[in-house]
Amino acid sequence: MTYNFFRKKAAIAAAVVLCSTATALILPAPTADASILSAVIGSGIQYVQVSKQLNYYNGDGRDKFFEELKKKYGVNEDPLFFFFFFHY
Repeated sequence: MTYNFFRKKAAIAAAVVLCSTATALILPAPTADASILSAVIGSGIQYVQVSKQLNYYNGDGRDKFFEELKKKYGVNEDPLFFFFFFHY
């Protein structure tokens, strides 16, 4: 292997690097600003929805939700159950 062989390989490598750099400069890069902005807007919308739902269940919705649970699962009126589990 001679000096010319390594010189040709170095020239080819330099040409590849030059072409890839030029291509990267010519082609437009994908914009990440739109995806970040949409993520921020989406997170804000989700926050508002969750906040509305939590405020509803902390207010008037609590009684309605509790009545639905009582209808679905029934009510345990055993006095010993309350004594053992809720006695302080």
